[in-house]
Formats: sequence, C-alpha cells, structure tokens
Amino acid sequence: MAENLVKHSGGSRSRGMEELGNEYFDDLVSFSFFQPKTTHWNTSYFIMHDLVIDLDRAVSGKYSCLLEHNEDIDKFEKKIRHLGCVMELLYHNDEKSSFNFEATHLRTFLSLGEVDQRVPIPLEVLHNFLLKLKGLRVLSFRYSHMLELPDSIGKLKYLHYLDLSYTNIVKLPESITVLYNLQTLKLEKCFELQTLPEGMHHLISLRHLIIRGAGLVEMPSQMSKLTKLQILTTFVVGKESGAKIEELAELADLRGELSIEKLENVVNITRASNQASVLYKKQLEKFSLECTKFPNWVGNDSFSNIVQVKLDECQRCSNLPPLGQLASLKHLDISGFNSVVLDYCVPHGISMEPHNSCQVVMVGAEFYGNSKEPFSSLETLIFSYMSSWEEWESKDSAKYRNLKTLKIRLCPKLIGNLPPFLPSLTEIKIDAHWQGALTIPRLPCWTCCPKLTYLEIMDCFKMKWLPVRMASLLSLKYLSIYGCPLIETLPEGGLPICLSTLKISYHELLRINWNWQTLPHLKHVEIEGDKEDLESFPEERLLPTTITSLGIVRFSKLKCLSKNGLTQLTSLQTLEIRSCPELDTLSEEGFPTSLSSLNIIDCPLLEKKYYCSSKISHIPDVTFD
Repeated sequence: MAENLVKHSGGSRSRGMEELGNEYFDDLVSFSFFQPKTTHWNTSYFIMHDLVIDLDRAVSGKYSCLLEHNEDIDKFEKKIRHLGCVMELLYHNDEKSSFNFEATHLRTFLSLGEVDQRVPIPLEVLHNFLLKLKGLRVLSFRYSHMLELPDSIGKLKYLHYLDLSYTNIVKLPESITVLYNLQTLKLEKCFELQTLPEGMHHLISLRHLIIRGAGLVEMPSQMSKLTKLQILTTFVVGKESGAKIEELAELADLRGELSIEKLENVVNITRASNQASVLYKKQLEKFSLECTKFPNWVGNDSFSNIVQVKLDECQRCSNLPPLGQLASLKHLDISGFNSVVLDYCVPHGISMEPHNSCQVVMVGAEFYGNSKEPFSSLETLIFSYMSSWEEWESKDSAKYRNLKTLKIRLCPKLIGNLPPFLPSLTEIKIDAHWQGALTIPRLPCWTCCPKLTYLEIMDCFKMKWLPVRMASLLSLKYLSIYGCPLIETLPEGGLPICLSTLKISYHELLRINWNWQTLPHLKHVEIEGDKEDLESFPEERLLPTTITSLGIVRFSKLKCLSKNGLTQLTSLQTLEIRSCPELDTLSEEGFPTSLSSLNIIDCPLLEKKYYCSSKISHIPDVTFD
C-alpha cells in the first residue's frame, strides 16, 4: 500500500486495499517467498529464505541496500530507492549540521536506530535529511532516539507510511497535518507523547492510526472526519476541547481492535448511550475500555462480531456492563474487581452501602441486559482476583447453554451457588490461592453438568469437604486436588466410577481414604510433594496396583524410589519423575516388568547418573529433559 502497489479494483466497498494486500501476502506465503515463524512468546512473524534473499539482492541490484556499519554513503549512487541504515552513518559526528546524504530519489527509508542511544538525533540533521527526500513514500524512525520531528516533515507530500513507534518524541509538528496522502501513522509506545496535532482531521487519506501504549491525554476534536480509518487502536475521550465519544459514530469502517480510554470524560452519558451507532462496528474483533463506570451502551447488541472481552483491574468501577447482550461473545475474562459483590437478587429500590471503606460493585440484572437468552454463545468464563465476591445467583434465562470452561481464581469469599443449568460444561477450575473459601461454590445438582470431564480444586486452604454427590458426575475423567489440608474424607457415595486421572498432593494421598477398589477405571495418578521431607517414595500398598501411569512431582527432599512400593504396580507402563532435585537413586531393580516408558524432567542428579546408563537400558523408551 505504501509503495502504491496495491490497486483498488473500484468494486464492492467490502473489498478494500487491506483485503487485497492480505491476499497478495498470502499468495507469497503459499509460494514460500515468505515463511512463517513463531517466537518463544508465541508471537508470529515471517522470514525470507536465504536463497530468496540472494535472489532479491540480485534483482534489486543498486536500487536497495542495508547499512549497518561504517560504509561510506557518498559511494552509493543517487538512484538508490530503498535504504535501511543506522542514522549516525548519514552525518559526520564532528559536523552534525553538514549533511552529505545524496540519495535524493529514495522511496523508502528505515532507520535502524543509533549506535549511541544516549544522544538524540540532532533536530537540524533531521531537518536537512527530510528536505532532500521529498519523494519518500515510506519513512520509519522506529526505535530511534529522537525527541521531536522537524517542521520539514510537511514537505513529504507523497508520504504514505510514517512510523515513529518506540521513540521519545514529545510532540508532533502541526505541519504533519498537511500530509494528505498519509495512510498509516504509527505511534506505538511513544510514552512521552501527550497530544496529537489539532489539525489531525486534515489527514483525509489516513487508514491506520496505531497509538497503542502512547501517553495521550486526549484526542483532538473532529476525529470523525477521518472517515477512511480502518484501524484505530486507541481512542482517548477528550474533555471540553477534545474529541467526544460521539465522533466514533462516523468511523463506520473500523475493524480489528479498539481500546476506548478515559470514558469518565463523557459528560452527557445519556446522549452517548442513545447513539447506538457510536459502537456499531460490525468488524471489530477485540474491544477494551478504561473507565471508572461502564456506560449503558457498552453491551449494546450492535457489537455483533465481538467474540472476546476482558475487563481487567477496573477497581474503581461500581457495576458491570450488560455483556449478556453480546450474541457472538465466546470468551469473557473478568479480573481485578477487588471490591465486587455479585448479587443478582437485590430488591428493587434497595441499594447496598460500601463496607470496609471500599466501594461495592453491585452486579444485578444489568449484567445480562435485555437479551432473551443472555450469553447464548459464551464458551469460556473466567473470574479472578475478586476479593469481595460472595454470591452468584443467576438470572433464570441465563442458561449458559454453550459454556464449556469455568475458571474461578482468587475469589476467597465466594460461597454461593453456581448457575443452575450448565449442560455443556466440561471443565471447572477453582483456585483460592491459599486465601481460601469455606467451600467451593455449590451446584444445586451435579446432574446439571452432565458433560463435566475435568475438575480442578487448588489451594482452598479453608475448604473442609468436597462437593456432595460427586458420584453422579458420570462423565468426570480428570480430578485434581491440591493444597486443601482440611479435607479428610470423600463425599458420601465416593467418586465417579469413570474417573481415569487423579492428581493430588502427598498430604491428600495420606489423609484421605481413597477406596481404590471403587475406581476400576483409574489409570493415571500424579502425586505432588512440594516441600515434603520424605526421602523415599512410594510406600508399599500406598497406590492402586491397577494404574498404568505414575507421576512423581516436586519432592524437594526425595533421595530414592522405594523398591517395594514400585514392585507392586504390576500394570505400570509409564513413569514420569519431575523436579526432584535431590533424587539420585531409582532402585531400578524394583521397576515392574510392564514399564515401557521412563521420563525424567528437571532432575539433575538422575540425569548425571543414569544418562546412557546400562542400568535402565531394558526400558524401551527413556527420555531426559
């Protein structure tokens, strides 16, 4: 787009330059011109194969180059079109005002930063540099140490793409607003940048405004005139002189992600709420808000394509928006409401007063909104870090018929009922993180979760009993209990006969009578030791003899495996030993003959002693990691 290589066909408006450009790029990927890669942080990027790079250099010849060292720029011909280099190579250190750059026909310039990040690029150098590059289409100073941009930026009348991300720039010159061909402006992580130019609305060709993580106080007024905007990552609501939230109504083509900040600056909330078109953005996929109180229109049903919502660290908010109205919402994560009391049955006209000097967040019918079947598409629901939440009583029509995963973490006061009808629920995770509720939230009847296959209960320090009638969970395959020291018995009727995987701590293993004979399908057991002083494990007749897989995890003082305890496990096929730093003896003669796989992870003494050792060579599959 920036090089004007993507031509709009002039057909349907739904097929814009972005879509065409994506198709071109996908075609190049399919031809292996670009190859996808993933980092350790699961972020994706693309590379070019070395052979393709060689081909590119052969074809582009003298029209593009990359300067990272002390090449003499004067030797490069004036016909260079595309250049990436370290800025310091473009001027003499002893004569910063004397600019010797002669490649005046550049179309692309990418700054690779500076060698000395302590000294910002001199403004005069930038000024002279830009005056010589009036034909630029692409200009990037990303990661450069610069405090301001010279007025001469306004001379680049053909500029389509400008990237100032990760710079220390404090303000943008007003002259930037005459760049009538500018399509993309990136200001990501410009923490020092507090305002945009007043004349931003003159950038009539602007399609992408990336200001995620900038330090903006407010947006300038008349942003509504930027009607070609496709991507606007952040909209900061202004006060008297700044942009009003109603201006979003005119930006009909916004897509991707949008974060609205400083909603508390909305003075006339009634006027904003009545304008449903403010957020009538069919192509929005990710939406976030920063405010002290959610306006009524946040859950408007015009958000028809929103599939994921996360509300995080809204500690000053006193209500939740009517998210139940979002018909396509699949994933909802609510975190950091540290004063929340979820109470859906407060009588009309009764208000709850703050307690313990904290403002209480009340969640009533407004959470569900006016939908006949709220949360009809919701699949994942996560509540975390809600220290005052005490009760959850669901609206009758909120059946959560598609909810598959429910996670509740660090909600220590929650003792009420879960919603009464969860027909699709397959996974529940409860983690009190040692703050501990007296019990986990109650289900009126376990039969309301006929598909529940996974139940995890962690660090409920004050919990005294497991849920009643667990035996009725006929689909439950996986049960994990850890950090619940007050639990001493199984519920009446025991555990589901279908249980196949059990993960528990050593404390739970010893304290509870598990009645192994009632669990004929139990095949996989994992025992976590944490800070136990135990030096030998497992004890004789401690584990069920029918299991095929055993995990021994985080026994910090464990020194050897018990020969007698292992010998009795006559069906054992897989043994995994993980994070046992002092374990140095396997008692390999005690391994059952059925053992076919031994996995040793993060056990340095074992790896040192047994790696390539003949003592365990009879085991077909041995791995160390």
